[in-house]
Amino acid sequence: MTAAIDTTNLQKRYAETRAVDGINLSVARGSVYGLLGPNGAGKTTTIRMLTTLIKPDGGSARVLGHDLVSEAAEVRAKVGFTGQFASVDEDLTGTENIVLFSRLLGFSWRAARERAGQLLPAFDLQDAANRQVKTWSGGMRRRLDIAASLIVTSELLVLDEPTTVDHRGHAGEDTRVGDDRQHAAAVPDDLRQQHLRGPEDHAGVHANDCVAQPGDASYQCVAGVDARGRAG
Repeated sequence: MTAAIDTTNLQKRYAETRAVDGINLSVARGSVYGLLGPNGAGKTTTIRMLTTLIKPDGGSARVLGHDLVSEAAEVRAKVGFTGQFASVDEDLTGTENIVLFSRLLGFSWRAARERAGQLLPAFDLQDAANRQVKTWSGGMRRRLDIAASLIVTSELLVLDEPTTVDHRGHAGEDTRVGDDRQHAAAVPDDLRQQHLRGPEDHAGVHANDCVAQPGDASYQCVAGVDARGRAG
């Protein structure tokens, strides 16, 4: 089976700054892969490359079998992405936000309302569903943002810093990602260890020019590693 993500020596530079310097990853379909690392390690830059928001300066990558550069449109059609900051409309209610996003994605009014009725309880947001989002806590807004990314089932779901949600939000997030395993590999940034629940789930520490298993001596590597954190 084709890997969800397969990169070879993926690189990104800004002037003299090496934001990402040679990442090698192989992430299996149906898995959850967490990219961990300190601020400035290049995690978000890597995610932005893998979701075609920016072009790499070197190396190669295939996402769901498509070349990241020459087939960027095909990649975007199959990948769901939630960035670091919530993109919901704070003047709308929770239900109205999900309905709006659903309508933009081609749902009928009835189907959009049904999808809101499914997703809001899944993220424990049903009690606040009819309140303006501006009255919600930051964690609740983040949960709504992640819920919106699950309106349609993408073949690959990428979440940048999803763990800003509170503990109750993690339960819903875990459940929804778990439900969609057969379709997707989720690649969250800063994924907490409680999300990694099966043998197919892995976390790698990102440090500019390598990804390494937490606690492994290879953390100080200059080469890439595979999805299980082994030096490559």
